[in-house]
Amino acid sequence: MTGVVVMSRQLVEFFEFDARHSHLLSYGIDVQCHEKLRERSLGPVAAADARTVADTLLEAGAFQSDNIAVFTASQNPGECGYDGIRRNFVKLAGAVGESGLFAFHFTGHTLKRKGGQWGLAPFDFDGKSANFITARALGGWLTEAGCRAKHVLFTLDCCGDKGTEGAAGGIADALTTTDAAHPSLYVMNALTANETSYVAEALGNSPFSYFLSRAIKKHAPPSSSPPAPTLKFPLKKVFDECRQCSIALSTLLVRCEGKGRRLGLVTSPLEPDLKWFEYQSVVFEGAGGKRDSSDEIDSPEVGRFEPLARHYDPRGPRASLHGSTVAWLDSLSNHDSPLSHLRDRGMLRDDRALDAALCSMAYSVASLQLACDPASVRETNLFVTGAMEVMSAMDLALRRVTLGRMRVELCGRFYREVLARHGVDVTTLDGLLSRVVGGFDGEGESSLQKKTTPAYGYLVKWTPLL
Repeated sequence: MTGVVVMSRQLVEFFEFDARHSHLLSYGIDVQCHEKLRERSLGPVAAADARTVADTLLEAGAFQSDNIAVFTASQNPGECGYDGIRRNFVKLAGAVGESGLFAFHFTGHTLKRKGGQWGLAPFDFDGKSANFITARALGGWLTEAGCRAKHVLFTLDCCGDKGTEGAAGGIADALTTTDAAHPSLYVMNALTANETSYVAEALGNSPFSYFLSRAIKKHAPPSSSPPAPTLKFPLKKVFDECRQCSIALSTLLVRCEGKGRRLGLVTSPLEPDLKWFEYQSVVFEGAGGKRDSSDEIDSPEVGRFEPLARHYDPRGPRASLHGSTVAWLDSLSNHDSPLSHLRDRGMLRDDRALDAALCSMAYSVASLQLACDPASVRETNLFVTGAMEVMSAMDLALRRVTLGRMRVELCGRFYREVLARHGVDVTTLDGLLSRVVGGFDGEGESSLQKKTTPAYGYLVKWTPLL
């Protein structure tokens, strides 16, 4: 996910094309067959992305159902190897009419070969260039297909490095140079960092594919019956919304890194006029004092937080959040914060996005405490306090948040992940989380228990192959 989303080639406001003569090829490389990559398989989210993007574009009237092909490596291994992807790509690109759109979506790993060349890793990637999908290969396939499409759009949802030049970005830049394989070829790509990938557990999709689908549903023209001969697709609005929301959600993640436990944002702003990134100065400059929440926990007004509050041990150390943690949480209720940005675009009305935001905030509380007051993170009371403060911060920015078993469990796992990565003993915390989660009576559950999309099951294993 997707702290960085970029579009290669200057954007146009609209794509106009005939859906009847358009084709979509969507891939989710959810498993890898090579032994060195097998443990880094991306799991069910990659498969869900391929289907979600295709379903959304079908619903928007951009393609007819017969002109859409979706393949996942776990279900269609033969179609997801290098030869299968090439065969399907050439077939569908060549079938697009002169008034149509050819779209290619890929969720999977990208790798960098010797010489600095980036490429997509198919299901059968074995570390050799022979089955490595480079920009040159993709351009060659378009030429081989004799693609006559009016427009070509690639959406690449891949892992990446710290700069926009890496991963899918390197492929995008190479594809859209002056000698591009097609005169109207656009590449929308997402560069994924470790922490931003974690929110896929809550979303059931990668953030890029999730926000791309939400933006299409929001901005695509209403479908008509019979379908209009020409679809006017708002490419710029869709890209801008997807990009802004992806960055906003990523910016809710503050990471603690290195032996010095330095604080940093998972992503940086790509535009200087994104004023809500200024909230980072509150975090990194710090703030004096601490917030002692034990009095609030003892209050009879604790109400719906009771499933958490009852696990606060009054005999243990008083749990105080560091001033930087308090300042960061308070900043999220500002009108120009990343959380407000997501709210104002209607993204937090979906429980999946709400859960992802809450989990990200829990991750950041753990990072801030670890960096600013490392002695406090071993105390279970701090998790109780921090979780309640996270819910309260969301209340101020959005609404009264329902406290459900799965929601608390996810927040606990994100919080725990930060501590475990830095060698903190989480045995006591694990015991607390087990008691907290086991104490719910089934009411107020989050949407995660009702989703048909399988939850992402590789929280720790989603890592870029860089």
